[in-house]
Amino acid sequence: MSIAVSAAEISGEPFDREEPSQLVNLDSYRPYLIDPPEIVPIRPLTGPGSKYVHQHIYFTEPKYLNIRAESGEIDLRYRRLRTLSWSQIVMRRSEEQRLHREKEPTVKPPPEETVEELLKDYFDMDIVGATTLGIQELKKPKPFDPWASRLFAPPEVEALSKAGKIDILGAERDRALEDLNSPRVVSHMLVTSAFKRLASFLGDFTLEKIANERLQEQTHFPLRVPQYGALRTIGHHVILNGVKVRSLEESRLLIQGLQTEVDRVQLAS
Repeated sequence: MSIAVSAAEISGEPFDREEPSQLVNLDSYRPYLIDPPEIVPIRPLTGPGSKYVHQHIYFTEPKYLNIRAESGEIDLRYRRLRTLSWSQIVMRRSEEQRLHREKEPTVKPPPEETVEELLKDYFDMDIVGATTLGIQELKKPKPFDPWASRLFAPPEVEALSKAGKIDILGAERDRALEDLNSPRVVSHMLVTSAFKRLASFLGDFTLEKIANERLQEQTHFPLRVPQYGALRTIGHHVILNGVKVRSLEESRLLIQGLQTEVDRVQLAS
């Protein structure tokens, strides 16, 4: 697939690209991140006049949300790439405006083969956060969790003990952490930044230690982090995989909204 960009659309300083993925190099954003990442809100309130905004990392033009696959249908992978939390850096509104003045206004999206692998890396990053939160909440359960009460819980899950659920979550967390030592396409720094932000968001000292060891005195990026509800849903799907009710790949397609209508009916049943 090729995406044509006219000469009129290209002005300003272009973003550096990673090879061979053609993802935007995160270092292109460093001059515009004037706050230490530790003080940048994890999930800031945004709106007219807000101090902080979410800047999309990898591409900008809304028209790219209508990219079509070879079948002629809209390629939903690009839509998900743009909206997922890990594709967004939290930065000051004033700096975002300066970035748009100084950098190319139209950022061409990465090729489809990169997007496919990137979404899988993102899901592994989600799993790290989801399993961390799941283990925390199993060890210190809340009196009532309205979100969890809406999740599909088959007999195989109901039969699990708390220790059994923790074992499943812990094993999948270890698997995701290991795989993210050599991610498919995302940069080492993006993964490390995700770990650092998740550690702050969830108050997890183990994840904090892992992130700090990976950083080696570098400065991480203030990425946006998924909401608690989204992490709880993914953690639940990890347990479904552990009892062999639904595979993680099926769950990924469902959660990322990439399945067909037929798939959606089958997965929901």
